[in-house]
Amino acid sequence: TDSAFLLGPWIESARRLGEGRSDCVSSILDKDNPSGDCQRFLEWNARTQITTWKPTSKESTAIPQGPVDYAAKHWFGLIRDYYARRAQLTLEQAVKDEAAGRPLNKTAMNHFR
Repeated sequence: TDSAFLLGPWIESARRLGEGRSDCVSSILDKDNPSGDCQRFLEWNARTQITTWKPTSKESTAIPQGPVDYAAKHWFGLIRDYYARRAQLTLEQAVKDEAAGRPLNKTAMNHFR
C-alpha cells in the first residue's frame, strides 16, 4: 500500500504543520476551536479537503448547495472509518422509511455527510 493514499499519514502531516502554533481561526470552527489550535484546524481542513470539500460547522442542519463529495477519495482509512459508517446510516434510514411506507427522508440524511 502506498502511504500517499492512507488517511493516517495525511492527517499526521497536517497536524505536524500546526505544531506550536495557535493563530489558526475560522468562522466555521470558532466554537470547536476557540483557542486557535493550528493542529486541530489543519486536521479539520485536511479531512474536509479529501471528503466533502465543503467546510460545514457541526451545528449545520443541511449540507451546503453544490456537488456532494466533490473531493471524495478512496483511501483506506476513509473507506473503513468514514464511508462505511455513512453507508450504514443511509441504509438504516432507508429501512426505517421503507417500514413506515414513505420515501427516503433526504433531510434526515443531511447529517450523515
